[in-house]
Amino acid sequence: MQQPEIYQNLTDYLKSALGILELDKNSQLYRDTTSICDYLAKPTFQIAVFGPFNYGKSTLLNALLGNRALPIDLVPTTGAAIYVNYGEELRAKITLKDGTEVSETGD
Repeated sequence: MQQPEIYQNLTDYLKSALGILELDKNSQLYRDTTSICDYLAKPTFQIAVFGPFNYGKSTLLNALLGNRALPIDLVPTTGAAIYVNYGEELRAKITLKDGTEVSETGD
């Protein structure tokens, strides 16, 4: 996956600033800035959503994602951990505890 252009531009500017400042590579500012650049190369975060079945967890997550990425139907798909990754196409693939796979392409 290629990082979004806005992150690439920011990373380039930060690395350029580090070069101009000629900071010691052991300095806290240098280490923090390179850490931010590494994060921007592959940004990730985790959230947890808990609630009873059929209480709108998938609807909430879809709203946060700005797309109907997670299926909303009678099959309880949020009874286990779900990981959402960025990709070229909108697709959900969920493996239930019993090994059953629920797969759906997005709108």
